[in-house]
Amino acid sequence: MVQVSVYHPQHKMSDALDILTLNVMRWPVEPRKATDPVVSGDGTDMMWVADHGVVLMVTTSESAKDALDAVARDLHVSRAPA
Repeated sequence: MVQVSVYHPQHKMSDALDILTLNVMRWPVEPRKATDPVVSGDGTDMMWVADHGVVLMVTTSESAKDALDAVARDLHVSRAPA
């Protein structure tokens, strides 16, 4: 199972530190750099600030967690036409 969630927060989100302040991820591991994604300690969740201030979260089942990086890497956010 793979689930992709898209959030458009009211407050400007710029990096992993902003995501950590939301306190929405189970067992987050603080990233090395603020620009890196926040990953859960069990390796089933990844959350990051994408383009246009959108926050993306990919959640996988335990059996699909090896696909987490590949799924996250292939996600793209484009601005909706005006």
